[in-house]
Amino acid sequence: MKKLSFLQKVIYGLPEGCAQLLMCGVGIYAMFFFTDIAMIDAAVVGTIFLAARAISFITDPVVGTFVDTRRPLKRGKFIPYMIFGCVIMGVTSVLIFINPDINMGLKIVYITVTYFLYNIAYSFFDVPYGSILTTLSSDYSEVSSTGSIRSFIGAIGIAFGAYCATGLQKIFGNMTGAINMYTMTSLVLGAVLIVSGFLLMRFVPERVAPVQKTVCEKSRIIDTFRVALTNKPLVIVVLVNFLSNLAWLMRNSIAIYFFQYSVGKESLLPLYMAIAGLSQLPIIAMLPKLTAKFGNRSVMVTATLISMIGFGALSFGPLNHAAFVLAASAVSGIGWSTFYGLMFGMTANTVEYGEWKNGVRAAGVSSSLPLLAFKLTMGLSAFIVGLLLKAGGYIPGMVQSAAAIHAINAGFIYIPAVLAVLWLIVISFYDLDKKYPTIIKELEERRSAQ
Repeated sequence: MKKLSFLQKVIYGLPEGCAQLLMCGVGIYAMFFFTDIAMIDAAVVGTIFLAARAISFITDPVVGTFVDTRRPLKRGKFIPYMIFGCVIMGVTSVLIFINPDINMGLKIVYITVTYFLYNIAYSFFDVPYGSILTTLSSDYSEVSSTGSIRSFIGAIGIAFGAYCATGLQKIFGNMTGAINMYTMTSLVLGAVLIVSGFLLMRFVPERVAPVQKTVCEKSRIIDTFRVALTNKPLVIVVLVNFLSNLAWLMRNSIAIYFFQYSVGKESLLPLYMAIAGLSQLPIIAMLPKLTAKFGNRSVMVTATLISMIGFGALSFGPLNHAAFVLAASAVSGIGWSTFYGLMFGMTANTVEYGEWKNGVRAAGVSSSLPLLAFKLTMGLSAFIVGLLLKAGGYIPGMVQSAAAIHAINAGFIYIPAVLAVLWLIVISFYDLDKKYPTIIKELEERRSAQ
């Protein structure tokens, strides 16, 4: 099989970067938009977010099983569904930020419906997108490098997401009403995501996979979870994905409150997001060489231990010192950044393990479960933030009490630190690094015998 060119790897990674741009806009501003502009109670907003993610227990495995059991279309087995997800995700991201002039009850219903649709669309985008990687190569190094490039481009999207969103908002000039600056910003970012999807379809065609058993066309959702639970490396990847993203997304959701009230400089938020994203780039760039030498587990353990230094500094250091806060925040995010750089390649590798162990190649299902974990953390993080703000007595636009400040700090520092300890424990059980060469050799022998 001909190797992918560097340009093809970049084009494959573009939708990740564009999706991160869009999701930064939604992730950073949605909570604030709903509480401070739409004037919906924070606990209600958190509950909506959690409910939207909870439904992912059904939608994500369904999408994964669906794409696994469909026969390839003209453009491939996974790409057409990814394009569908791109388009719907772009449209619904705009609808989320429309603030209709209706009573509060109807407004809550509107937000609930549009946010639910946005999350379903994300499933149709990301599950097939992750599955595409399994069709491009069976070579460990090429899969890892392609996954790392995707993560690298995603990190750029994260780095400039806040700047891009705030910059577009300035361009549209403090538009208010039903159609506002947030609406127009999402329109631009959604359009960019859609274009990136069509570029992938045009220049990175799926490869024909070797003859193998896949999830049968009559598979049930229960079969999906059965396959997953017997795949130990996949379970570990899913758990680490859940814990690390819960920490990361909680920080993103509460960051605007943290910099406005705890640090006292709301203007630092875009700079914080930029530093958080840019600091990932050298880490992700080094990952292929580091993991080749030390393995995924050792690299993750080391990165997480470094993160604990950053959390410790934030816990005991001066939060009114901007440079200190930014530097410590960057260090505390190294563990998450490292896993983000490794996740796509690690997930693709678990597909090979599943085929080796169970005789079933379930690319769509395997890609759906880390996404499921991620989406649940999106809802759970917002739910926790909503409860924290409520419990602390947060009042929009007012000088906050000591209890409110403590609640905000808990969401940005203390709870993420505890989550880092938990994923450190989980990743210590990952043992695919040493087994993988033998697994690939045995799979090749099986396929040659068919």
